[in-house]
Amino acid sequence: VRDIGEAAAALLSSSSDDYSRLYHKQFVECCGPELLSHDEMAAAISSVTGKTVTWSPFPGDIDAWCNVVKNPVGHELFRHMVAHGGDKGIPSDVSTFASILGRNPRSLKDYVTEHRENFVA
Repeated sequence: VRDIGEAAAALLSSSSDDYSRLYHKQFVECCGPELLSHDEMAAAISSVTGKTVTWSPFPGDIDAWCNVVKNPVGHELFRHMVAHGGDKGIPSDVSTFASILGRNPRSLKDYVTEHRENFVA
């Protein structure tokens, strides 16, 4: 979310000439630097929290299963993991997003590290 805010601020504060030349009518994929499988996501969370996190598909209603996670940050990550099946998601290109940020976007591991208290509560 912080990366998205930084990108929005950069776009809103850029000159209209720069914006038109570089980003006008472009779709910007706001995502991390790599595509991760569910197992890789679980491993990243495990490495930061010191807790063993595993992935398994959940049958039925996503909302019912999301109630397992008791905090908003973890809830949204859990919802995302459930919604995207067992593959590595939709291939994406972060080059425009990185260009706007002036750096690579943060990784899942970076995100979990920044919000560790929400994952170990």
